[in-house]
Amino acid sequence: MKYEEYEDALRRSEEFQADWQQIKDSFPEQALDKKTIRRTLILERNWERDGARFENVSQSFQAVFDLFCWKYYLWAMEGDQPQLLKASVVFTPLGTQIFIPGYLSFDSKRDLDFGKVAKLHRARGVPRQGPGFSEGRKEAAKMKVLAKQADQEARKKRLKGDKRYAFICSNYSGI
Repeated sequence: MKYEEYEDALRRSEEFQADWQQIKDSFPEQALDKKTIRRTLILERNWERDGARFENVSQSFQAVFDLFCWKYYLWAMEGDQPQLLKASVVFTPLGTQIFIPGYLSFDSKRDLDFGKVAKLHRARGVPRQGPGFSEGRKEAAKMKVLAKQADQEARKKRLKGDKRYAFICSNYSGI
């Protein structure tokens, strides 16, 4: 609903229409050349790129078009139809990125399902973190070492089954 509301307001905006018409008038070949015109991609974490270039008409058009897209939160124009940026969650090799466009009045309870985002992010196998979880993992690791030592001792004594289990439980603290 929020997306459609902004898109409708943008289509009816005289300023938007005037800006787009000025671009089409100034760069007729570039603006009318393709069905879909995309803005330049912005690198991850807003790293600097080379900057705008004005050495030829094509570069000048792209610089002007990029500013137009940034002003109106667009990723492209398809003919005279604006293609708005949308809220998205992207699973990348380095992490999970959440993007919320500047025009969106973000409501964390309704606009994203953080349970699904967390499930997607945990697909990497990263364990839960925090003081409580860390202490529990450290304690479990200690218990595992002690149990392994007790198991080796039980094997040396040729214990099997319930006797072996009882020996392991009685020979290290923690069980």
